[in-house]
Amino acid sequence: MRTPQVLSMALIGALAVLAANAQIIGPLQNSARGIQPLILEMANQTGGALMVEGLPALGPPVLGIPNAPLPPGPIALTLNAGAGLPAPFYQWVSAAIDGKGTAATLGFRGVDASGKSVRTALYSDAKVSEVGVPELNRKSSAALTLRIKTSGTVKPEPAATDKKVRAAAKPDGSGWRVSGFRVVLGDLSTAGVERIGSFSLTPGGALALTLTLGDETAVSFGKFALTRPGALLDGELQLISSAGQALATIPLQRVQVGAVTRGTSVQSGGVAGTGTMTPANYVTLRAGLARILFAPQIAQ
Repeated sequence: MRTPQVLSMALIGALAVLAANAQIIGPLQNSARGIQPLILEMANQTGGALMVEGLPALGPPVLGIPNAPLPPGPIALTLNAGAGLPAPFYQWVSAAIDGKGTAATLGFRGVDASGKSVRTALYSDAKVSEVGVPELNRKSSAALTLRIKTSGTVKPEPAATDKKVRAAAKPDGSGWRVSGFRVVLGDLSTAGVERIGSFSLTPGGALALTLTLGDETAVSFGKFALTRPGALLDGELQLISSAGQALATIPLQRVQVGAVTRGTSVQSGGVAGTGTMTPANYVTLRAGLARILFAPQIAQ
């Protein structure tokens, strides 16, 4: 595996922010939750800042305490991925959910403050078992991060020390947020879809979405359910960037529209443990085979 040493200062800054958010002291140490900010290398392309959950400690021992030995078999890792990673990564994920997945080899690298590679590992025979999509919310400014569950074999490699190359890696600048989504569903009015609950995509699995609707959109969905019972619709869910580009699309095929129900929703007050209860309209969509397609613009 190629291990470029010198990275852009922008990427180092992105890794520092990820480390701070994950309560990580530095790239050589694991957090208590086992989450590490790393650079991804795949198919001879390097880029992006990836949060990896479950990766064993691979750096030098901390306080003289040796790292635990790696297990002999496959390891389950969760890859928290936004935009800006190498294109082969998104192609691998999409093909897996489409039931056409193959095992892949990924490289993980950590860096120190100067941009020098301080740890590398190969993740071989890696396969995707699930893609988790977070709650989509028009009123949230949170970054959109996919939780990709995988399994494979981890093998540590020494950090390179004999060469310097220009790194193509750069942080995600797409402005991909959970507030950026668009629902298209037959001739139904979907402008008032305010939230979509978190959901998962699995190879060969079906798809269920719970939508929170504004009052006018709820009326439209309610009329459809009453006047066209059993009718199936086609459409798509687009996850869009701040510039309005659809970076990922989830096709919605043969969708069954459930009855609209009235309930309550908790609106966060901005402080943990606070919030207000407000009335809300809910509807569940059940679609056929789950898929996710990524646009070329999502890659770095």
